[in-house]
Order: sequence, then C-alpha cells, then structure tokens
Amino acid sequence: MRIATASNFTPAILNQAPKAPETPNGEAPKPETPDPKPSKPEKVIPNYTGPEDGLSHYDPEAAKWIRPLNKGLVHLWRQTDVRGQENIPESGAHMLTFNHGSYSDASIVASVTDRDIRTMAAKEQFTGVVGKMMTAMGAVPVDRGAASTKPIETMIDLLNDGKGVAIAPEGRIYDDNENIHEFKGGAAMMALKSNCESMVPVVIHYEEHKATSGDRIKTYLTAGAMVAGGIACALVGGPVLRAVSGVLTGAITGAAVGGGIGFAKTEDSDMRAKAGGALNGAKWGALAGAVGGGLGGALLANNAIYVAGPLSAGAGLVGLAAAKAYHERTEAHVEIGKGIPVAPYRELGGKEGREKLTNDLHKNMSDIKDGIKKRIRPEAPAADKPADPEAK
Repeated sequence: MRIATASNFTPAILNQAPKAPETPNGEAPKPETPDPKPSKPEKVIPNYTGPEDGLSHYDPEAAKWIRPLNKGLVHLWRQTDVRGQENIPESGAHMLTFNHGSYSDASIVASVTDRDIRTMAAKEQFTGVVGKMMTAMGAVPVDRGAASTKPIETMIDLLNDGKGVAIAPEGRIYDDNENIHEFKGGAAMMALKSNCESMVPVVIHYEEHKATSGDRIKTYLTAGAMVAGGIACALVGGPVLRAVSGVLTGAITGAAVGGGIGFAKTEDSDMRAKAGGALNGAKWGALAGAVGGGLGGALLANNAIYVAGPLSAGAGLVGLAAAKAYHERTEAHVEIGKGIPVAPYRELGGKEGREKLTNDLHKNMSDIKDGIKKRIRPEAPAADKPADPEAK
C-alpha cells in the first residue's frame, strides 16, 4: 500500500486531465498538428571533392600509391616510433580506436598498417586533391552541424561487411596531449550494434624533439651546400649548368616567397584556408622563380653570378629553415595494444554493455599512454631528485 505524503498526495480533481472543448456538432476538436521542425541544411563546402552520397568508396588501385605517399608524408611531418603492429588483425571486422591530439592522428593510424581501414573525417577536410585522396581511401564525411546518422550507419555497415574501421572515441581534438580524455559512447555503440570482433587500442603520444649537436650540424651543412652549389655553378659552369642551377634555386626561393605572400593575403582566418593560399602562392612563385632563374643563368654568361648569388642565398635560407624543421619535428610515439573482444560486452546488452566497454577501453588506453610516458621520460637518478622536506 502506498502511503500518502505531502509530496505525493493530490486531490483527485487536480489529477484529472482537462476536458477538451466540444465543437457545435458535439465532437471534440482534433488536436492541431505542430509544424515539423525544419531540418538543418547541409553545409556547403567550397571546392568539395568528397563522396556526393556521403558513403565510403574505396579505390584499391588509387590506394596502391596513396598509402606509400601517406607514409612518406607522415615521416616528413613526425618522427615516429611504432610498437605493437602485430596486434592489428590482417582481416576481419575490427575497430582501431585512437586518441585525438592532432590533425595528423588519422594519417599516422593509416600509416601503421597496409590493410584497408576506413575512417570518418569532418566534411570540411574533403577539398581539392586531399579530398579526392581521402575519398579514394574510403573515408566517410561528417557534417558536424547536421543531425545525421548516416556516417554512423555507414560505419556499422562496413563492420557488418567484415571491413576494418578507425574511430576516435574522444570525439574531437584535445590540446592536452598528456592524458586520454573522456570517451563518448558512439564507438562502443557502433561495435556492439555491428559484427565487430574486437576494438584495438592505438595510443599516440606526441613529444617535442630536442635537437642534438648532430642535428644542428646537418642543418647548417644543408644550407651551406645549397648556397655553395648555386654560386659554384654560376662561376665555373657552362650555360646548361648555370640554367639548371638557376631553375632549382629560383624555384626554391620563389616558392618560399610566393607561399608567404599567399598565406598573408588569404583573408579567411581558418588555417586550412591559409594553407591552401600558401600552396597556391608557392606554386606560382616557384614557376616564376624557375623561369627567371633559368633564363638569367643561361643568358647572362659571366654576369650570371648577379642572379645566382641572391637566388642561392635565398635557397640556402629556405634549406636552413627546412632542415631545421625536419630535424626538430615532433616525435610521435605510437603503441598498439591487444584487441578487446566485443562479444562478452554484447552479451551484457544495452546500456550496461556499452558503458562497460567504453570504460574498459578508456582504462586500457590510459594504461598504455602512461607506459609510453614512463618509457620515454626515464626518472632522474636518485642524486638529482629533490630531497623530501618531510623525510627525517
């Protein structure tokens, strides 16, 4: 028997639903149907080159050259140390889950395996040549401003077809690289609602690289060689050699100048737009520099040094900056853990299974992250540790 209290006792008359007014013919009026909430229109992306239907379209022929190109670009961008690649299954429906600390994360994950792995990416990234390559690799565009379930349904369908996918459970990029942040439940939900066999943790930790004396020596030698080579060709080379030297040094210097101008003139504050402007400016600057340097080197004969000198100096400065950036590029420590089987969590079912899988995956990846930091940051020797003020 329920006992009435101040909070649950209410006169019966107040619990009755209000009587609907009657129309002249004695019938209750039909309730008004509210206007359906208008759906938010899809975002229009200038120069969009992604899949028009929003689905995954993998091109195995294009992937043969995109995959090694991606590995090369990752190597130029990051100093990578990859461990545990044997834990990535060669086939089957498996989900690689990675922490999200940089725009380079998806490229790094794609570089650690040669198997077909499909990812999701913001629709804004599918522009120009990059968008075409992402489409060829089967990436699925996500319009973050629209409430569409198509990307999730597409990833579930891929898993049901036995494909591999890669998901960032954190849901967005975090500037704090020290920790694994809170996971959203979407990754676990997709795994549980599909035929996903396991979730494979891929943990990435970025660390600033401290240049060694050897790195600095290589940097200065690179710049010096570019300057000396251009000047030497102008002084002792024939017309062909002077022209070739002029083309190379002119293209390098022109690309740097044009890229800087293109970056500065791009009014859009978005870094992707500015990067596009820089690339476009670099293209035209390199062309102008190559033509001018080549003609000057070939036609000016003994006076070619007046063209080769400034161009070689410019190329040397570019070489100095490029070599310095290369030798000091950020370290990316990648560790791939053993896959977590999904079946036991699927047996739990519902919210319980999803939350436990999410929590267990988070703990697993956090432990791997802590292990990486301990490995690359060895504790200082006992003599270097500060004394404990409370020690007696």
